[in-house]
Amino acid sequence: MSFLKAFVRLLIAASFSLATAQNGSYPSNTVQIVKGVDLQLPPTAFGGGIEGAAVNAQGDVFAVDYRAAGAGPNKAFGFFSETEGGTESVLNLAANPIFNASTEGVANPPLINGARFLKDGRILIADANNSRVLSVKDARSSTFCTDAAMLQPNDLALSVNIPEMIYLSGQNFTETTIAGQHGALWTCAGSTAMQFPPALLAQADVHRTNGIETSPCGRHLYLSSATNVAGNVTANRIYRFNIHTPTGILISQTPSVFYEFTGADAAIDIDGMRADVRGNLYVTRNGDGKIVKLSPEGQLLMTINLPGMGGPSNLEFGGAEGKTLFAVGSCKANATIGCAAKFEGETVGKAFRLLQ
Repeated sequence: MSFLKAFVRLLIAASFSLATAQNGSYPSNTVQIVKGVDLQLPPTAFGGGIEGAAVNAQGDVFAVDYRAAGAGPNKAFGFFSETEGGTESVLNLAANPIFNASTEGVANPPLINGARFLKDGRILIADANNSRVLSVKDARSSTFCTDAAMLQPNDLALSVNIPEMIYLSGQNFTETTIAGQHGALWTCAGSTAMQFPPALLAQADVHRTNGIETSPCGRHLYLSSATNVAGNVTANRIYRFNIHTPTGILISQTPSVFYEFTGADAAIDIDGMRADVRGNLYVTRNGDGKIVKLSPEGQLLMTINLPGMGGPSNLEFGGAEGKTLFAVGSCKANATIGCAAKFEGETVGKAFRLLQ
């Protein structure tokens, strides 16, 4: 074979490989398999409902279902890792600025879930049992937004471009779910709550909604959906919605499927989702003890196994540089106890960057 022919064949092969990669048909051996490191949390620090991982401007990472203060299940919020000292002060109530959700003035016992820090130091915390989002400052709370028709909320995401605008997910876990009915998507702009049209969720086959995140460019919102049929989970997808960047409002059009888990993975629920500043999306696989990393194009890049965690519920980037990925969830050995793990990444988390 002449040098010219060999060169042409090599060029064609390279072009084919590039096209294949751009279409998302990566060979399985390109997916990195790595392992996280378990944090040594005291077993009395968090309950098995640990959720709502959130980072502050210093890189300290917090979660809900804090138990050290003797609070009831799912009503207290505290840190599980500090940039200085790690987990050593978790049980020190003088050092851990916990927030206990009050039962005063609400119809139901608080069930706090998703949480996010704002740049001014306030914490937004979703109260799933009372259809509201709390604004917390110095351990005191007020209502950020509420609507009696709101399904939960469960988790929340911040707008990249519009201050004090958030997006909320919520779900109704029934044996057989109906698209557009058992999952919801809301936007809160200040105190005004707006629901994304359920008919468009139904058209896209969106069922139980849970994980939620915005892209670092502010143009897209990612939302998870899980489908139940006769008590069995049969589908898990991530949808991508378009955002009108000047206003932050979700555009009323049918969302597209960004990623779909297939085979045995279809029955494993998506829970928390977080993005880094490059637009990669990190997704917890609740019940499978792992996190997956997806590229901005929806390609599976990495699987992070969490040895001590059976049900990772949420995750967030923290640490002094904002590059450490923390995960929380029920412990593998005892699901009534909350566990945490970390993975040292190379990219800054989007939430940490927004706070700087």
